[in-house]
Amino acid sequence: MLNSALVNAVDLFPTALELAGGEQNGLNVPATTVLDGVSLVPLLADPRAPAPRSWIYAEHFYPNGPGPYIIHSRMLRDARWKLIDDMRRGEQFFDVGESLVEGDSLLQGALTPEQQAAYARLKQTLETLTRG
Repeated sequence: MLNSALVNAVDLFPTALELAGGEQNGLNVPATTVLDGVSLVPLLADPRAPAPRSWIYAEHFYPNGPGPYIIHSRMLRDARWKLIDDMRRGEQFFDVGESLVEGDSLLQGALTPEQQAAYARLKQTLETLTRG
């Protein structure tokens, strides 16, 4: 059975940790350390289990370190919509719905009320996540 839950590479460490029966402290990781990922063990055990999150975030920057960056892009997506904020290309917004093919950015034309609401929601979440 397939599961359409949103997962990210950061989920691999918490998943492997739980599968190995380990604990954060056993790996010399302080208990106060917050892991970015979530364990996917519940989804592996039962594909009908609820999704562990409603959106995923990714960031790409170069060079490594505190900047300034030559390349910096951020992405936030939920089950249907994807917003990319790229310092070179600007914002791009896609309805990935049933297909992972992005096509042309919806921002090239007028947005429907549904698209506008989704865009505003993702933009607000992205700004909240990266504020600081």
